[in-house]
Amino acid sequence: MNILMIDKPNLFSTSFITAIEQFSSEYSITSLSSHQLKESDYSIISPDTTIVLIHLHRCEQDLFEIGSTIIKRFPSIPLIFLTSLDLPYFRYRAKKIGAHGYVDTSLSLEKLTSLFNRAVSGQQGQIHADKPLLTAKEIEIIEMVSRGFIHYDIADTLEISKRTVESHLLRIYSKLEVTCSNQAVMKAAQLGYITVYL
Repeated sequence: MNILMIDKPNLFSTSFITAIEQFSSEYSITSLSSHQLKESDYSIISPDTTIVLIHLHRCEQDLFEIGSTIIKRFPSIPLIFLTSLDLPYFRYRAKKIGAHGYVDTSLSLEKLTSLFNRAVSGQQGQIHADKPLLTAKEIEIIEMVSRGFIHYDIADTLEISKRTVESHLLRIYSKLEVTCSNQAVMKAAQLGYITVYL
């Protein structure tokens, strides 16, 4: 089985490749960074790739976009997200783009390889994901708040009224059970809706 693994810093993939290849000689794993994949315009994915694994980090939300592109361009190749982040919004995004799995990296090698084999044989993995708390517009607004935009700037950028921005923020506060924008930003980041760079 030819596995392509996408991992930004390649720290996880190095130990993962060693463990899988020691576990079974039937697996051959190539590791790429998301940057290398984008630079090649995805042409680096070979026709004999049997499965794509994406190691998902908290601050690498663009990996969902990469996953979506891979699924669209190579629909016959199953894609599985590997992560230690059990975030409902991440699960939802993986399910929405059609990933075959959203798998905890702490699973045993036996369970992981069993999941890989099922995905390759055409069995769609089940990703249990509820509808996200926040709407796409609310996520866009809280992302802008996290980057320091004030209400007027958000309204101007999104071409909505300042009052509409304030209404969205009040709904965000209610949904996240917080009382101010700082708390909302922190809670949204904890839940995986946004990435906050300090």
